[in-house]
Amino acid sequence: MKKYFLPTLIFFIAASVALFNISGFPKMIGDEGIYVSQAYWLSHFGHLGPYTYWYDHFPLGWAQIGLWQLLTGATGFFSSAVLSARVFMGLVLGGTTTLLYLLANKLTNSKILSFTSVFIFIMSSLTLTFGRMVLLDNLAIFWFLLSLLLLINNPKQIKNLALSGLALGLSILTKESLLFFLPPYLYLAYYLNKDNIHSKYALLVSYVTIFFILGFFPLLAILKNEFLPQANQVSLLGTILLQAGRGSEIPFYLEGSHFRQMLSVWLSIDPILLIVGSISTIATLLFGKALTRILSLFTIFFTLFLVRGGQIYDFYLIPLLPLFALNFALFLHNLAPFKKVYFLSFLFTLILGFYVATNSLYPWTSQATSAQKEAIDTLIDLGPKAVIAAPDYTFLDVYLSDPSTSISWYRKVESDPAVRFSVGKVTNILTDNQFDNELTGGELPYLKSLIQNNKPAAKFGSLLSPGEITRPYTQEFLNLYNLEAQNNTVETIISLQTIDSNSLSSYQADPPHAILVNKENFSSSLDLQNKLLLIKTILPTTEILVSQDSEGHNTIPWISTNARSFFKSKNEAIDATLRKTEALKGLGFTSVIVATTKNDDGYLDSILTATKSHLIPYLFYTVTIPEFAENVIVSTESDLETLKKSNFAGNIYLTD
Repeated sequence: MKKYFLPTLIFFIAASVALFNISGFPKMIGDEGIYVSQAYWLSHFGHLGPYTYWYDHFPLGWAQIGLWQLLTGATGFFSSAVLSARVFMGLVLGGTTTLLYLLANKLTNSKILSFTSVFIFIMSSLTLTFGRMVLLDNLAIFWFLLSLLLLINNPKQIKNLALSGLALGLSILTKESLLFFLPPYLYLAYYLNKDNIHSKYALLVSYVTIFFILGFFPLLAILKNEFLPQANQVSLLGTILLQAGRGSEIPFYLEGSHFRQMLSVWLSIDPILLIVGSISTIATLLFGKALTRILSLFTIFFTLFLVRGGQIYDFYLIPLLPLFALNFALFLHNLAPFKKVYFLSFLFTLILGFYVATNSLYPWTSQATSAQKEAIDTLIDLGPKAVIAAPDYTFLDVYLSDPSTSISWYRKVESDPAVRFSVGKVTNILTDNQFDNELTGGELPYLKSLIQNNKPAAKFGSLLSPGEITRPYTQEFLNLYNLEAQNNTVETIISLQTIDSNSLSSYQADPPHAILVNKENFSSSLDLQNKLLLIKTILPTTEILVSQDSEGHNTIPWISTNARSFFKSKNEAIDATLRKTEALKGLGFTSVIVATTKNDDGYLDSILTATKSHLIPYLFYTVTIPEFAENVIVSTESDLETLKKSNFAGNIYLTD
């Protein structure tokens, strides 16, 4: 029992450190909401997620979270699905810290150095920021350290090799990025068995176990007939190609690369673990003993993944955090011949403790999630009639409060036509900092069209003051947009047989939105201009609209350009539109019906954009529900109801 005392004590201390204020910091992020939702769907409904599974990750990671949900309830802690799952992450982090201690103690045979590695790891703000989030990386690194400990403890025992290979396979299936640990692992297994008389058999057991476990991912895709890319279907290979192409092509060492951006975030959170760990890794690789040099390769190979030039996120650093701490212990161990090494270790621990006390207490004091929890409560109060697009971390809480409430991840509403069709007209949108960043970056054109003319109905959190600097993941500002009133009040567009003072004056008390001028209303260009001037005088707020058919022919006989069927390029369409709308504006028109909604020749967006240079563009509704048009005219009540019930986000006008 004595040999278990210290590891058990370290587990409880590390878990306590991790769990303290875990409901307050860090702020919740979208990936956490995705994983708890997928875990719930898997554990309760037997589905891989609430939406189409597209092979972004093997489902083993959220299966582990789902098991926790079955044991404790999806919202068993803090009345929140994400924060409840964070309790699980806190316990996993305690286990990861314990494995780090056991590894360091096995390799250095020094409790002081092992405690030093544990302290630098669990007290790091990097660990307490990313290590407490509901992320697959945190589960994966636990399984990896377990596999490493099993391998090093008794590398020549067949049972240990098999169990170690199994744990490594589980770590990679939990998060595929740990595949970069595979080459140094295979080499380490070979190195530790090179003197084994049964080395070939031992390595065969190890390697076969690993690749057998890893084979479950492609096997899943093959059984679902989703391995190779096919039209209108997800596929494993297609997802791999998509993921490989993500990110910028800027080399990692240049300004603007994803790596440089993330490096600045990491250094702002905790430069000590990052710098000390990197120096220790390089020193161990260059000057360490053979075994420690091989162990440093795990850090080197994963760093190659981070600097490869593709898309990376700040939490991708998670697998390196315990390795940095381990390499630091190994680096100090290499200095063992120097008598002052333990004094240096003690001195470093004191300095780190002072740094934490003066600069890094915010993980235990920040209430970064308070605005998010308030926003979630507001979404729940909207009731089952609401159709909500919101950040992923709100999804499961709102769903569990009332499964009849329609809530969707906002990225799915934006990018998936099937989801957009199934949810119908969105009534509420909740935005957060990430949403705003994507909106500014032009990634959410559809959702932008829904909220661009609306003011927030509610706000949560406080905006940063000019020049104010905050720690990462401590600040969140959210806006709730209420779109329920949109399109409910439909304005009218009238056409008159005779345009004169009497007919126009009858509308002064309740002016129409627009008057549609037809060729029957005038006899000449001068007559037209006089009548348009009369409209502006009597009804100054009313738009003056001219119609044209789907081919681009308008009702003004002396203004004509090539019809759409003659356009050979977008440039021709833009040029013709600019010339026509400039002439119509010169006559006195304010608006024009540029086409019908059935136009699908590829020129409509260009024509709409060009029209805005001179006039307000409108479409006439025929068959197709437009995605990005701002103004659509209908002529029947049935068409009006069709559009109102659809996901069309613009303004609807009814002709008399």
